[in-house]
Amino acid sequence: MSDYINIGKAAELMGVSTQTIRNWEKTQFMVPHHKTDAGTRYYSMSQINAFIGLQGCVKAENNKVTIAYCRVSSSAQKEDLDKQVENVRMYCIAKGYNFKVITDIGSDIDYTKKGLNELLNEVMNGNVAKVVILTKDRLPRFGFELIEKVFNKFDTSIEIIDSTETNNN
Repeated sequence: MSDYINIGKAAELMGVSTQTIRNWEKTQFMVPHHKTDAGTRYYSMSQINAFIGLQGCVKAENNKVTIAYCRVSSSAQKEDLDKQVENVRMYCIAKGYNFKVITDIGSDIDYTKKGLNELLNEVMNGNVAKVVILTKDRLPRFGFELIEKVFNKFDTSIEIIDSTETNNN
């Protein structure tokens, strides 16, 4: 049964709590592959891979992937980053996207962040069909239009989940 993992390991791999997975089971969003008589939930690796968007990093027909990019300004906001990642993952799953998540911790005016540079490299290598962000300010706030123009040159669109304008600095 090495292809099956318990709820604790599943939660760890998916970056959510075990309670979140139990709640998903109640809503039929993610049902365990099977349960033991004692009630231990087991999930298949294909379920986990589908959730985290790996599936061997399956690419769309045009050979491009979707990247979900999440960022917070400081390590003190780690909990906010976790919530942002969960929201963006849920959105991408609901849309049926094959995706991977790139995260960053750092100011929106810091262009040296590891995740941002990974994202830019993937786009400029022609590997990305779409970048999904929770709000516009998750990408660099100053220069957003420039980044959008560069992405467009590489046939990459930006999909903003919540387009409500914010006044956060």
